[in-house]
Amino acid sequence: MNVNGKNKLGKWSFELKTTGDELKADTKIIALDYSFEPEDGQKIVLERLEKNAVNTKIYYSSNELGNYDFMLKGHDDLDNEVLFYVKHFADGIGKFELQFVNGELKKVLPDESKILTLTPYAVAFPKESGKMSDDFKVCGDTFNIYLNK
Repeated sequence: MNVNGKNKLGKWSFELKTTGDELKADTKIIALDYSFEPEDGQKIVLERLEKNAVNTKIYYSSNELGNYDFMLKGHDDLDNEVLFYVKHFADGIGKFELQFVNGELKKVLPDESKILTLTPYAVAFPKESGKMSDDFKVCGDTFNIYLNK
């Protein structure tokens, strides 16, 4: 476990003090109206952001599986750097999950954040080697998500 930037070894147990219904009731959902297309003609349509005390996700739809992996990179209005990576895609629906805030593994935005400014990036899946590249390139325009909607 990482505690205050230091790895702590040991056996851990956790107890959640909320129910799924409570978490669902506290989930903020923001409709999005943004799309981008990498070079292969695949279209990615961002549909909604969901934010709660456990994580922050952006759901999208796509017309095909495509040949790319994606990330959304940017910052909030407090100057926190954020990175969202694709965590799931099936049957035309996918989700990006917040993975890092200021380089630290975090799944939740600060409550004080009001605006997310993000840019989509893509990297082609390998054709031969099977080794994924981390050479992500911008594949769409920068856009804002207003979190206080």
